[in-house]
Amino acid sequence: MAAKLPTTVIGSFPKPDYLPIRDWFDSARDRGTMNSPDVTLDYSEWRASEADEALFCRAAEEVIGLQVDAGVDVPTDGEVRRENYIHYHCRHIAGV
Repeated sequence: MAAKLPTTVIGSFPKPDYLPIRDWFDSARDRGTMNSPDVTLDYSEWRASEADEALFCRAAEEVIGLQVDAGVDVPTDGEVRRENYIHYHCRHIAGV
């Protein structure tokens, strides 16, 4: 019998409405522009608050649960804490 091929996921899950940050494309769509600096400013304002940690944990648990129920071998947190896939990394690179 052939070995099972482990599965995982890539990318972001849609963020639940109860989170204090939104997916970058939803936030940009509401503004009528894909102006990334505005979306990043929204995220930066959220980062100043620690009050929403329980909401992020709840969202991550929901996303992980969906993946486990679907049989995914290596689940992820769905990137629920990120507003954008690249800006997160840029904040951690000196000189960017």
